[in-house]
Amino acid sequence: SAVLVIALAVFLLKLFRLNILPEEQAMASDQSIAVMYFDNVPDPSDSEKMAQMMTSLLITDLSESQYLQVVSRQRLHDLLKVLGKEGQTTIDRITATEIASKAGVKWMLTGQILQSSPRFVITSEVADATTGKVKSTQKIAGDPNEDIFSVVDKLSAAVRSDLATTAAARQEE
Repeated sequence: SAVLVIALAVFLLKLFRLNILPEEQAMASDQSIAVMYFDNVPDPSDSEKMAQMMTSLLITDLSESQYLQVVSRQRLHDLLKVLGKEGQTTIDRITATEIASKAGVKWMLTGQILQSSPRFVITSEVADATTGKVKSTQKIAGDPNEDIFSVVDKLSAAVRSDLATTAAARQEE
């Protein structure tokens, strides 16, 4: 009889989990985002690693939101490895959609550094990872001599605002 009780408990737990899992995944996918890459237009070789820093800082900033699920940089690199591109240090245009699909995210963020001196000017776009349809675009122009950290903070706030689905999410700092 103890075995029957355990079997019944396991069955009920599995049944309960099957009932809520699709709903949890649907909720997560609506607010999930992968920051893919930034192109450094004035310096295509990105010799100072500004584009890589921008991507990392944006992942960090957006991860602080309690309303967004952000794919970690490590997970993105793991997916590159799965695709046989483990030697790549950054995600390029060709690979971005494939990575977003494998990551199971709703949104994909890409961007460009248009200028870094005398002030940063960056643009970005948030697109549906499945359809490619653009949800929103952002353009941030920093003040003269404003550093990359401040500009990324402004961009992060703009992206969070554009993806906010509730009043509480819109008021998040």
